[in-house]
Parts: sequence; C-alpha cells; structure tokens
Amino acid sequence: MRFLNFLISRAFAVFLLVVSAGLLIFWNRYPDFYSPLFLIIPVFLFFSISLCIVNRITASRQRWNIGFLGSVAFHIGMLIVILSTSLGYLTRFFAVVALPQGVLISLDNKDFSTIYEQPFGMREKPVINLKLNDSETKYAGERFPVEYIAGVDIGILRDDGYYSFKDKIEVNQPIHYDGYSFLLERGGYSPRFILKDKDGNIIFNGFINLANRIKSEDVFYMKEANLTLYTRFFPDMYREGNKVGSRSPVLKNPAFGIRIAQRDNPFKDMWRGALKKGEVARFEGMTLEFADLKPYVLIQIVKDPTYWGIFAGWVLIVAGLLLRYIPIVKQPQAASLTCKNSDNPQLNINN
Repeated sequence: MRFLNFLISRAFAVFLLVVSAGLLIFWNRYPDFYSPLFLIIPVFLFFSISLCIVNRITASRQRWNIGFLGSVAFHIGMLIVILSTSLGYLTRFFAVVALPQGVLISLDNKDFSTIYEQPFGMREKPVINLKLNDSETKYAGERFPVEYIAGVDIGILRDDGYYSFKDKIEVNQPIHYDGYSFLLERGGYSPRFILKDKDGNIIFNGFINLANRIKSEDVFYMKEANLTLYTRFFPDMYREGNKVGSRSPVLKNPAFGIRIAQRDNPFKDMWRGALKKGEVARFEGMTLEFADLKPYVLIQIVKDPTYWGIFAGWVLIVAGLLLRYIPIVKQPQAASLTCKNSDNPQLNINN
C-alpha cells in the first residue's frame, strides 16, 4: 500500500518531470547518447498520473463539478502528450537532404542525404526523390538573410504508384504530402571541383556539400586522392594585398579560399590560395579546378504519426486549466484532482 501511495504522490511525479526535462535537454545537446532504457522514466510517469486519476475519480464520485472535470482533462492531456512523445522515437521518420540546383537526389544518396530517425522495424527506406529547380534568398541591407524560397520537384513512391509534383517551399511554410512534411531549413551554395592527375585523368568530379562559412573553415575529404580540402566561402570576394575576404553575404563575386593537405599529414599545406569559378590550382603534378557553383537548400523530411496526439494532448491541457481556474460556473465546493504526498491520499477540497 505504501508503494502505491508513493507511485501516486505529487513528489514522485514532480521528480519524474524534472528528470524527464533534464534528459530532454541532455539529448538535445548529445543525441548520440540516447538509449531506449531511458523510456522507463516516461513509463513510470504515465502510470503514476494514471493511478492518480483513477484514485481521485474513485474518491470523488459524489463531488464532481466544472473545476474537477478541468483537473481530470488536464491530467489526461498530460498522459496523451507523454504517450505520444515516448512513441515518437519508435514511429518517427526524420531525414535531411542537401539539394544542389538541377541535381536529382534520393534518400539512398549518402553524400547528400542523412536519415536521423526511422520507425522501428522499417526495413527499406522510403523512395523519395527531390530536385531543386530554383532558389532565392532575400537580404535586409545586403547583410542579413530574411527569406528563403525554393522551387522543388518531389517524387514519392506510394502503394498505388509513383507520384511527382512541383511546388515552392519557404521557411515556416512547409509542403505536406502523403503524411510527409517537407521543411526548408536554409540555403547555400555547392561548388563543383574537378581533380586531375599529372596525365589529365579525372580523379574526382562532383558537387560537394559545404557549410558556406565565411569566418571559419569547412572540411572535405577526397578519399580518391587521400587529400583534405579546408575551405572558406567568399560570396563577394575582395583582395587587399595578401588579405582575402568578403564584402557581404550576397553572391556577387564568389570564390573559395582553399587549403589542400594530405589526409595523413594535415599540417603541411600542398597548396593554399583562393579560387574563383573557372580557376585552377596546380600542386604536386595535380590540378584542382573550381568548375561550377550552384545554389543548394537543406530540406527536412519528417513523418511523425504522433503529431496529432501531441496536439490533442495540449488542447486538453489548456482546456483543463481554463475549466479549473476560470470561474465559469460558481459552485459552493470545487474538487481538484491533486495527488497528495502522504500515506493516506485524499481529495483536496477548496471551500
């Protein structure tokens, strides 16, 4: 009996809520440390609140009123949110795809797509193809990006066939289709580099996914030649003596600052400089050409069956709070669903 009283006590529920909040903060910063064993926390919280509801309803059968119903709705909403968020790990699909303009990318392309979450037991990846047709970035004062717009082709293989369509995605204006949501995360530019050996044979030829950082280096490994490229993007490059920089983030005079080193000896530069489109770096008998530059966007693909459960839970929570604390109907006694931290849990009556 004491163990049951402990499970439905307020102190135990608050403790579980604090632990859950701490785990969510930790997972947000270190997602690789997630373990299914941590689901035991929301399981205990779910049963604690459920037992509390049953206990209070049983103890207050003759004292029901608007305030008490609000308390019941609030706690049921919490149960729905806990259940939905816990099941989300087992049912959610989440991927991010980098789309260079004019290049068809599928989820099987590991160079441009990453699947972070997929439903438990999913054996095959969904067949989803995307292509960026055009993109536009609007700046405020040529300094701060304020709007991203991407025109895309989307193709999805459904049970009844393959469907494709064209549409535009904007930040905070996703596309919804067949249970999937396509969200625009941000945009940038993808360079195409061509690496050749001393005989003119092509070692590498392709667009690469870089972060387009101006103030810090990005890294790309050319495993075909055992080389490492350290890059820095200059969308509006200028030169002042040996100094190279960018006047603004607006694409006017694009170039890449590049440092080339062997992968097993990163501290010895084989070549260092800045390349504009069409220019070539020569080193160790090889050539690296900055051949092309295309805009790209990052698209998040999400399918989360628990979304509506979370939405419904929050609706019940808000409605319960309104019924509990807004005096719609004044009654002489208002029963509240409150779990007491005592050996004899009882109904809390407000006169």
